[in-house]
Amino acid sequence: MAINDSGTRNQYTATASQTVFAYTFEIFVVGDITVKQNAVTLSEGTHYTVSGVGSDSGGNVTLVTGATSGDAIDIYRDMAFERLTDYLQNGDFLADDVNNDFDRLWAALQQNENNITISNSANRFRVNLVSFLLETTSGLTTSSTVEFEGHTTAGDGGGAVWRHNGVTGQTVSQSPSDLNSYKLNDASGNQWELISPASVDALGVDTITIDIPTEFADLQAALDYFSGFTHKSDQEIVLNFATGFEIVTATEIDGVELSFVRVTSTDAEVTVGATMPTSDIIKGFEAKMPILDCLIDANGEGRYGYSVQACSYGEIKTGAGIKNTVGRGLYINNNAKVLASGSIFTGAGSINTDSLSRGAWVARGSTLICESADFSNSADTGIYISRASTVHGMGVTVTGAVKQAIWCHRSSRCTVHYAAGFNTTLSTHSTSTSDVIKADRTSIVSANGTGVTITQSGSGNGVLCTGASSINVSEATINGSATSDAGIAATGAGTVDASNAIIDGFNYNIEVNVGEVAANSSAITGARAYGVFTKRGSVALASASVTGSTTLDINCLEGSTVWADGCTTTSGVGTPNLTDCNVTAFNAITGSRGVVWS
Repeated sequence: MAINDSGTRNQYTATASQTVFAYTFEIFVVGDITVKQNAVTLSEGTHYTVSGVGSDSGGNVTLVTGATSGDAIDIYRDMAFERLTDYLQNGDFLADDVNNDFDRLWAALQQNENNITISNSANRFRVNLVSFLLETTSGLTTSSTVEFEGHTTAGDGGGAVWRHNGVTGQTVSQSPSDLNSYKLNDASGNQWELISPASVDALGVDTITIDIPTEFADLQAALDYFSGFTHKSDQEIVLNFATGFEIVTATEIDGVELSFVRVTSTDAEVTVGATMPTSDIIKGFEAKMPILDCLIDANGEGRYGYSVQACSYGEIKTGAGIKNTVGRGLYINNNAKVLASGSIFTGAGSINTDSLSRGAWVARGSTLICESADFSNSADTGIYISRASTVHGMGVTVTGAVKQAIWCHRSSRCTVHYAAGFNTTLSTHSTSTSDVIKADRTSIVSANGTGVTITQSGSGNGVLCTGASSINVSEATINGSATSDAGIAATGAGTVDASNAIIDGFNYNIEVNVGEVAANSSAITGARAYGVFTKRGSVALASASVTGSTTLDINCLEGSTVWADGCTTTSGVGTPNLTDCNVTAFNAITGSRGVVWS
């Protein structure tokens, strides 16, 4: 015998007194088949008999009592997953035994595949559309959901689920063409409304909206249901959190494509409840994530916010995101990518905190595009980029970070420069001892432009560039506080371009130790100690202004070089004055000092 590719299920809408119903798949014993009448399981012998056992083309199920017109008859293979044949060493190896053994294996695989796609919910019915419109359907109540079969209209290509919407007293719909309005009236005058298609493509509409928890208990249940749906590029399913809904379960998407789904909310924000487990609120692994188009307030519950890993892709709309997480708000890891322009991931660790309370964490070759997004008020770093990852974030806001606003680490790249309409604001909390921007281990940061403001509110540096990294803050404004250390610190072969920048109010406005800073045409003012302090490094100050320093404007030590052509100091306009420098002469080495070229 052979196992035919004919499916493992047959479904019928009975005519009056009909008793014989064919099944088109092979069974090996009578017990391998299940028969249901209006979703009620029948008993073999008591309610029906079976013929055709062992035939690869199937046979017939014969009811003892004839069915009522409109009855839903469901026949499917339901064999036990067990192996009944055991081959003995040096024993018989007969063709019939081997074929039967392999047939059972393939039959089980067919059955398993079919079961994945079938819903056996107690109050969900497959009904014939004509009987639904013109006569009472046995077993159907207004609390049921119905799945129509036997039609191919523009409104429902088959397999869609409809639910009674509470409207009664209607005139019965006249024909299948009424499906195009996505509402139907049954023979009892109850109105039914489309809640989900088996294929969005089949609907012929752009958007279907599903409410949570009205139609599904939570986001996970809804995404599980829609994960196998097909769709066109311009069609989507909207999963909407209803008013007052509270998230108390984690959502995990693994290995599926759900980018045609958009998650929204009726309320301005959706709150995470106190019973939320200590886990990610939304997590994806090897997945195309549903579009997040609502703002979730974690309220210090759960642990992490939105996490995508292992080549996953996610999109978060403007004004959407997850705020007030315990740990990291946004986590992108292992070659994942997220488009999150205008998103909100503020307050990580602001209510309850852990050691990973970062606004965004991008790692291991991942990419974040987050123009005009907000990652403020994190208990750790605002945006952390590591291990050859990339962040494009023109116009981001990262204020009040307890540690760095931006830390670019281990050969990563971060772009937060200014462009028209994209002002970038970066600052630390007043308790911070870290840097506003830090680049180390051969990383690159671009934070340049007149619309970039860097403010150190604590005692750390404005900008720290080390480990052969490079930072561009040209034309930016860099402000310090009464306790801030250096405005720009370049160490360990770090290089900083601060041309045309404004640097004010630090202990050392520029500090170089085995590094380079280009600050040509910059305004460097109000240092509490030194305007420029360099040893074993170089600083370019052509046409710059270094004034108002409490100790010295220029302090050049240990073989350093300062290029100060046309530089204004406190006592020298257009050229530096020796009284504002530690050297005793320009253009010469004096003692252990460096050279100031003027």
